Amino acid sequence: MFLRLLLLVLAVCAVNAYGQTPSATPHQETVDEYFRRVEVAGSISTMKGDILALRKDVEAQKILIATLQEQIKSLQTALTSQQQMAHGVAEVLAGLQEEISSMKSDAEPQEGK
Repeated sequence: MFLRLLLLVLAVCAVNAYGQTPSATPHQETVDEYFRRVEVAGSISTMKGDILALRKDVEAQKILIATLQEQIKSLQTALTSQQQMAHGVAEVLAGLQEEISSMKSDAEPQEGK
């Protein structure tokens, strides 16, 4: 009886071990699988190149944007300065016009005398 039980256990262990053993022949890649793999690898390589080019473009655009922002600030400063100058010129002109009007009014009575 013990011998039968021992043989049964050995048989079960052998079957279990055979089921877990990898196959002797590895999977052979088909031609379609090979070309699909090569095509995907080529696409990935192309995408990597595109991504690198886009990164360079983005960096160049960031630099351009920073430069444009500096130019805008400079132009705003210049505009503010010119507006202040124009306001000063307008005040001077208004003062000159008042002076001219005053001179005219002073000169008219003398002509009439």
